[in-house]
Amino acid sequence: MNKLKTMEFISLKEAAAIAGVSTTLFALYVQYNPKMGNIWIRKNDEGEEVFVPRNFLNLIVEPFKNISFWHPGSWDINWVFVTFSSIGLYTLGKNAIKRN
Repeated sequence: MNKLKTMEFISLKEAAAIAGVSTTLFALYVQYNPKMGNIWIRKNDEGEEVFVPRNFLNLIVEPFKNISFWHPGSWDINWVFVTFSSIGLYTLGKNAIKRN
């Protein structure tokens, strides 16, 4: 119980930085992952690659609309899970380093 009392929160600035890095890595992962792929860079009707940010934004909000994104097999494409897990792991790691 004492360890919980000594757990320190990270700053909002740190959380925003981790969320930014996490979102960037997530965007790259879903773009080039064979499971998903071609999310924000797609071929149009003429076969040209075009930037379509709306698809990425739709993917970000999908966990709020589709419960299947919360199944463990889909956690890697669930932006909410990835981002909050990243912030949580960073917080745990920072606290572990401070204790040692």
